[in-house]
This record gives sequence, C-alpha cells and structure tokens, in this order.
Amino acid sequence: MKLARKLSFALFLCVLGVLAVAAYINIQREVSLFDTDVQSDHQRMARILQPSLAEAWQREGEDRVLEMVKLTDAERVRIDLRWVWLGASSAERAPLLPVAELEPLVRGRMVQVTREMPSLGDGDFLVTYLPVIQQHGRVAALEISESLSQKTSYLRTTMLNAVATTFLAH
Repeated sequence: MKLARKLSFALFLCVLGVLAVAAYINIQREVSLFDTDVQSDHQRMARILQPSLAEAWQREGEDRVLEMVKLTDAERVRIDLRWVWLGASSAERAPLLPVAELEPLVRGRMVQVTREMPSLGDGDFLVTYLPVIQQHGRVAALEISESLSQKTSYLRTTMLNAVATTFLAH
C-alpha cells in the first residue's frame, strides 16, 4: 500500500509539473500576442492619422492639427493622443520621453517604448511617436500612450485559472 501511495504521489507531481509547464508556455504566448497586438494598434493608428495631420498642417496650420488630435483623443477611452514638438519649451507640447531617446524621429522613423511612466500613472505604458512634420529643424510628432494595466490583470486571471484547473483536475 505504501508503494501505491508513493507511485500515486509521484504521478501527481509529474502531472502537476506538466500542467505548470504548459501554463507557463501558454502565459508567455499570451503575453507576446498581447504586446504585439497593442504595438500593432498603435502603429496602425499612427499610420492612419499621419497623412491627415500632415495635410491639415499644410492647408490649415497648427490650430487645425491640434483640434484634430483633440477630437481623435476624445474618441479613445484607453489611449491618449497628443501633438508634441521635440525640444518644446512648454510642458504641454513636450514629449513624455527625453528627446535623446527620440532621435529616430529626426530621421523620419517611428519610436515605440514600453516602460513605467509615473507622470501617467502606475504600471507600464506603451508610448509611440510618429513624426508628422519637420519645420525649421524641429520635429512635430503624434504621441500615443496607453496603459498596459489590462495585461497585468489578464495575466493574473490566466494564472489563477491555470492553478485552479490544475488542482481541480486532481
């Protein structure tokens, strides 16, 4: 009888180990898919808005562009949009990230960064910059920021489900 208990316990540990590895792999895959999806959404939004903002700048000037960004921002619940100038003197138009990190914008390239942004709130944020115009050596860009708190909540729920499933299976 002792041997049966030991074998049952060993089998239980093996099954538990396999389920734990499967849950870990699943969570890693889900994190990757989540990150890719959020980054893609930012890129798509920026690429859609870029030509409209550039054209509005050419035809109607900065006030119209600011109005367009404000209206578009109001339509988004979890995503914040701002019009920023590299090297802006006012905090209202200055980017969230240091200008040194935004060097690719000067060369016309998009910048995406994921990090904690205490000025926006707790947790990690994805911040995307897309250059829209260059004028007199200055670069204006569309700044898109989004909290990644949903990812943390989703991961917590996924882990709890994996643990519950593992223990309910036995």
